[in-house]
Amino acid sequence: AARLPTAPPAAPPLAPWPTPRYRLNLTPREQPTSGPLLMASEFVASFGPALSLAPVEVEDLRAALLHRRPSHLLAELHSALLRPLLDAAADAAGAAGGSERDAWRGCRVEEDVRLMPRSALRGGAWPEAARWLLLRWLAAGRGGAAAAAADAPLEEASELLRATEHHQLPLRAKTALLAWLVDEAAASAAIREQLQRNVEGRSGVLEKERERRREEKEKREAGKAEAAAKEAAKKAAKDEGGEDG
Repeated sequence: AARLPTAPPAAPPLAPWPTPRYRLNLTPREQPTSGPLLMASEFVASFGPALSLAPVEVEDLRAALLHRRPSHLLAELHSALLRPLLDAAADAAGAAGGSERDAWRGCRVEEDVRLMPRSALRGGAWPEAARWLLLRWLAAGRGGAAAAAADAPLEEASELLRATEHHQLPLRAKTALLAWLVDEAAASAAIREQLQRNVEGRSGVLEKERERRREEKEKREAGKAEAAAKEAAKKAAKDEGGEDG
C-alpha cells in the first residue's frame, strides 16, 4: 500500500530469532551445571510423591538457583530432600543406643552440634542441616584421587556455607550440593519404598493385562467353537434333508 507523504518512515525489519546455542539459558561457563539441574528436575518428577513434592520445571529451578535472594522453591526442595536423610541419621543413632542429639556428634564443626535433626528444617535452617550432613559424608571419605577430585565441589560448598548464605553461593556450589542431596535421597528408605510400590504396581498392571488377554482368547475360542458347532449342525440338517428327499 502507498504511504502518505507525512507518514513516519517504516521501522526496519526485525532480525531473525537467534537459534539457541545451549539447551538451558546459561552462560557457556555455567553449562556444566545443566546436568545436575536436569537430574534434579527428573528426580522430582519421578519421586516427588514420596517426598511430598510437586514437579519442578527445570527452567524454574534454573531461575531460582541463579536468583540472589532466598527462594521458597529451593527451601521446599532442599527440605524435602533433607528430611529422609535426617530421619535416617536419627534412626541410626537410636539403633546404636544414642539419642537424636548423638546423631549430630562427630561433626568437624562444633557449632553444628546444637542442631537437632527433626527441628533443623524449621525456621529456614535447612542450609545448616545440609552442611552438617555434607560434613559427615565428607569426613567418612571414599579414598582415592578420583574420589577426592569428585568431592572438590562439595568441599567448596561446605566451606562456603560456613560463612555465606545459600542464596549467595556461586551456581556451581549450589548445583553440586543439590546433586549430592538428590543422590543421597535416591538411596533413602522413602525412595526404596516408592520403587517397591512402583514394581508392585507394574506387576499388578501386567497381571491384569495378561488376564484380559486370556479372557479375550477364551472368548475368541468359544466363539469359534460355537460357530463350528452351528456350521456342523447346519450341515447335518442339510444332509438329513437330502436323505429324506
